[in-house]
Amino acid sequence: MTATPVARSADQLSQPATVITRSELQGLNAVNLGDTLSALPGVTSSGFAPGAGRPIIRGQDGPRLQMLENGLGIADVSVLSPDHRVATETLNATQVEVLRGPATLLYGSGAIGGLVNVVNRRIPLTVPAALGGELQLRAASGTGERSGALEGNGGADRFAWHVDALKARTDDYAFPGLSVKNDPASFSGRLPNSDTDNREYGLGASFVADRWLVGASVQDERSTYGVPAEEAFLDMKQRRADLLARYTGSGWLESATFRLARTNYEHSEIELPTREVAVTFKTDATEGRAEFKHAPLAGWRGTLVLQAQRRDFSALSPTGDVEIVEPVKTQADALALVEERDFGAFALDLGLRTEREEHRPTLASTSNRARSFNLMSVSAGGLWRFAPGFNAGLTLSSNERAPTPSELYTNGPHEATATFEVGDASLRKERSRAIDLTLRKTDGPVRGSVSLFQQRFSNYVFGQFIDGNGDGVADRVDEAGTVDPAGEFVFLQYVQTSARFRGAEFELLADTPLAGLTARIFGDTVRATLADGSPVPRIAPQRLGVGLRYAAGPVKLGGNLTRVSAQNRVSLLETPTEGYTRLDLDASWRIRAMGVDTELFALVRNATNEAYRLHTSILKDEAPQPGRSVVLGLRSRF
Repeated sequence: MTATPVARSADQLSQPATVITRSELQGLNAVNLGDTLSALPGVTSSGFAPGAGRPIIRGQDGPRLQMLENGLGIADVSVLSPDHRVATETLNATQVEVLRGPATLLYGSGAIGGLVNVVNRRIPLTVPAALGGELQLRAASGTGERSGALEGNGGADRFAWHVDALKARTDDYAFPGLSVKNDPASFSGRLPNSDTDNREYGLGASFVADRWLVGASVQDERSTYGVPAEEAFLDMKQRRADLLARYTGSGWLESATFRLARTNYEHSEIELPTREVAVTFKTDATEGRAEFKHAPLAGWRGTLVLQAQRRDFSALSPTGDVEIVEPVKTQADALALVEERDFGAFALDLGLRTEREEHRPTLASTSNRARSFNLMSVSAGGLWRFAPGFNAGLTLSSNERAPTPSELYTNGPHEATATFEVGDASLRKERSRAIDLTLRKTDGPVRGSVSLFQQRFSNYVFGQFIDGNGDGVADRVDEAGTVDPAGEFVFLQYVQTSARFRGAEFELLADTPLAGLTARIFGDTVRATLADGSPVPRIAPQRLGVGLRYAAGPVKLGGNLTRVSAQNRVSLLETPTEGYTRLDLDASWRIRAMGVDTELFALVRNATNEAYRLHTSILKDEAPQPGRSVVLGLRSRF
């Protein structure tokens, strides 16, 4: 697990974590990050569109879920709205790390609900013994996917290099039934404006010495994707440069690691059929991290972290007018210390982070004032290895989060979500207290984990639909925000109250009497309640899944059957969502010829062509999820 300061595997941490390996990603890779990770216990997808699904962990998403690439933040604008894509790809990832629950100590207030770290080999950490690489090709029926990814790695003496490229396209996806339930006039067959077109290129190099390493990488990502149920599409581009320096010392300093990322991000929301640009979002961001690991001191090993972030954000029309959110400069500086000690059967970790975050609107005429927040987070975790192959982890934490610029300064219509959003520049910092208990069995024919959690918030920030006239229907407004029953937009206001999230998740794996056959059962549930007793909006319903996986020599077969309950516990002005059952199948065959390992694979997603909608999607009533799709592909390593 690279996203934690403790050098342990995920099943030896006090906090629930999952590492998805490169081979496992083959059966999970979807068009967006949220769908790729949605098979994990406790993780769902925002389900907005094929090009823009964002992960949700234990009911937490948006500004409470930190997206990382190689340990540094992904400086996109996906926290602003569910129609904005997470600007990273998993087709070229070596692994994806998911940490459930608060991870604010090392990564700041944006990780108050968890984090996802996408790890790739763009900056080589070692010099390869020989030239090598990998090629992956995929095609799918229901989505019309055509994708390919290629990477190469090489080096000589102390120099190592890496190159990668990918291209992925999908058409409007097929779905069963009608796009709007019980509306024969709505779309059927394929969902209009749900196509995607993504490409990414990367290049990196390192100089590796006995005690130190210096490396750098650059990447360029472009993505164009439609927004279902809206006559608009998004055109995104991002350029990012990373630097890495690492020194392995002796004496009191075990290692020092320096990371720096510079990102230029931009996307335009383009209206159809005129293809005119309505608004362009831009972010220029720089993030730096320094980590110092010290040698054992009275048995304690620890990491000191210094972190600094600078970000310029704007959302402007082609004429330079402010759209949705005011231009804002954000500055954040932090100091964190995490210490851990192993007492044999017990391990203890303690952490403290102090942070200052400031948001400054940049327009001279703005009526919104600058806001600054002093944040403090503390955590204590314990791991008890109470029997061979068993352990129990307990984590207690107190965390604080600063409101984002979108929660503070938003004021305008958002075409993609059909909402008129209004922020509140007087919002206070958000506080949470969390407890997490996990029981694991790591060895033997039956393995798995069970986790129970609770997180209480004060000053919880969320977007609430407003019913000003009390008729039980959210107010509709025009482009100026004036109440109009025929208005194009639903009025949404950012407000604060207290909230409580509690739930459970589990996953069990069992070796069956038939050699090579493994059974899996998993499930999760979360219940989120506001101070007045009403539910938090768009919380995923309970899930229960079973699966079988068979491996014998070069052949692997698998299947997962997932039952998702109906969600009838809905917030004000939110509609219920019916339950559904989804079946997914996969098969692969590995062959080796002329020194090349090739794996041929087939996936059948939603094999029964089930009609279903995601309660977490703001577009669920207009955009059902894809139907059956058969994916064929190959992956070759050379």
